[in-house]
Amino acid sequence: MMSRKEDPGFLGGFSHGAIMAFALTYAGHTSVHAGRKAFAACHSELEDVWGFSSQFLGALDTAFMISYGIGLLLNGYLAERIDTVVHMGVGVVASAVCLVVLGMSAVIGISSDNYPWYITITVLWAAFQSASIPCGVKIMSGWFNKNRGAVFGLWATNGVVGNLVGLAISAAVASFVENGVVLYMLTIPGLIVGFVGLCQLMILSEGPYSAKADCNTGSPPSISEVLQLPGVSSYAVTYACVKTVDT
Repeated sequence: MMSRKEDPGFLGGFSHGAIMAFALTYAGHTSVHAGRKAFAACHSELEDVWGFSSQFLGALDTAFMISYGIGLLLNGYLAERIDTVVHMGVGVVASAVCLVVLGMSAVIGISSDNYPWYITITVLWAAFQSASIPCGVKIMSGWFNKNRGAVFGLWATNGVVGNLVGLAISAAVASFVENGVVLYMLTIPGLIVGFVGLCQLMILSEGPYSAKADCNTGSPPSISEVLQLPGVSSYAVTYACVKTVDT
């Protein structure tokens, strides 16, 4: 594991630790998005094979987004108070377990009309994976103190890349698998997510510019204090409006 006191190195923070932090946080959120896109891509199979109605699939999507939104808020709060690497890694691995279990539901004998089961797994899946972004941003901020606009601009492409990976996995499964399409569409990205999460737990560390590296840092601000910071509320509202048309 990288030392938590590792020097930033030359090139303004682009040390080996910084590169690994970028790669593993990027891979984590990319794989998480791949799982989400794979789930969306198999909606037709869930209707045809598992017998889900379009109304129930809509309810699952709604439950997911509500849980994910609340999770972002809570995980952002927790990221300032507990070990960020463990927090993110456990969240990513747990989300992988939920996705694999969801895909194996029919195999382990869960009937398609057991709605509480599917809603519960979906809510937990969303809540766990919501740790990826706030923790990833905090870890990245601890390793990069220069050129953050360019670095985070590149890092922010993880969602788009993850969507493409998820679609590619779904297309490959649909092309080569005749039976158990839903099983493979969800378990394959789930296993990838789990592998990345384990790599994060074993390799990642917080960087020299993180709050923990500063002995003079006070206690983390409360949510109400954060909302009072200049620009935070207006940016949050603006970003919410953007996400309403985000596909």
